[in-house]
Amino acid sequence: EKRRSVPNIESEHVWKVYEAIAPMWHGTRYKAWPKVAEFAQSVGSIEGSIVCDVGCGNGKNAFPLCQGGAVALACDISLRLLEIAKREASSVYYDCMAADAVYLPFRDECFDACLNIAVLHHMSTPTRRIFLVAETLRILKPGGRCLFYAWARDQRENEARSGHRFAAPDVLVPFHLRQHGNDWD
Repeated sequence: EKRRSVPNIESEHVWKVYEAIAPMWHGTRYKAWPKVAEFAQSVGSIEGSIVCDVGCGNGKNAFPLCQGGAVALACDISLRLLEIAKREASSVYYDCMAADAVYLPFRDECFDACLNIAVLHHMSTPTRRIFLVAETLRILKPGGRCLFYAWARDQRENEARSGHRFAAPDVLVPFHLRQHGNDWD
């Protein structure tokens, strides 16, 4: 099936890059964004709810998701980021596994809520973006809640923390090493 094969551009410029920069990336992105944390706390506040964090990265959404008693299953394609997520979220029920976001290893309609934060823009084709959205919605129970976040091409000047200006809808954005935090190799 076509969705199972990861295009070379994603292997080279997403997966391999995140494997290489995982500790540095973690040092600059260590907590949930405010609106994501607010959503995560609202869906995670129901004890016994089951939440999926698709593209979990370093697990920065673990605490807002799980502090209220929810159980979270998280997945990412980067093994090095998953190692960090497991270590950082070891005090809450946040189980991590390797998986491709366009082919998730879960039953249909098994999660009360899903997060898909900053994953969509890593897909290299419109078809893979559609698969990603469809997969996330496939695992969501009817009536469940889901939050997607992706980089915006058009950013308001006073709200664009990254300072990026995109000339086209699909561009490669390089990772620039900045020294923040202390989680380095």
